[in-house]
Amino acid sequence: CSNGDCLCSPCRDKLPAVERLATQRCLSMERVVDNIFVPCKHGCDAKITYHQQRGHQYRCPERPGMCKCLVSGCGFVTATEELFDHLTAGAGIHRLPWEDIKYFVPFKHEVRPGIRLLRGRNKLLFLLEVARESSPGHVVSLTFVRPNGLRSTVGCSVFLCGFHHYQVSKLNIGPDVASKQILCVVSDGKYDMASGDGHELEDYQEWDDDGDTTEEDDDDDDDD
Repeated sequence: CSNGDCLCSPCRDKLPAVERLATQRCLSMERVVDNIFVPCKHGCDAKITYHQQRGHQYRCPERPGMCKCLVSGCGFVTATEELFDHLTAGAGIHRLPWEDIKYFVPFKHEVRPGIRLLRGRNKLLFLLEVARESSPGHVVSLTFVRPNGLRSTVGCSVFLCGFHHYQVSKLNIGPDVASKQILCVVSDGKYDMASGDGHELEDYQEWDDDGDTTEEDDDDDDDD
């Protein structure tokens, strides 16, 4: 009614016509609506009210295509495109140096402590980290920022060259393997560059507008 109280239908019909169309806020009905909960369609354990489900489904950390920031101590979760800005933009949190890479094309990286963001095909993200260890030297690791629902396998090869030394390391990061893997250990000495000869994606999947997946065949998979 005009006082913000709840009315049953018979009582409402007894009111004058001008009082039936009340615009007064009704706190009692708001409390009812705030206690109607629905499950998340992505399967998370969040407690969602009915009127908040649209916003939650977009931000849900279990939604296909969502990525978690793997920088230690962060835990930020968002879509891949927004995560790139979070990691690199001037207004971002981490402001990491970054570069675009092409699969199967070598690139160079200095053996110097720090984290560098690599962006591959379809905007997939990788963190290449060089950490200084007291023994035996520098540890080079690769982290695949895997979006939810992506079942591809990433292959990587790294070679080290220096004075009187040549070393090659290879690894595959599958969907059931930890995202962060050590590529190699660079012993103390005069090494100039650690270079990767490419990243290979197999059975890569994309999401359509409904969150379903469709496979995309890679013609290069049979050759490598």
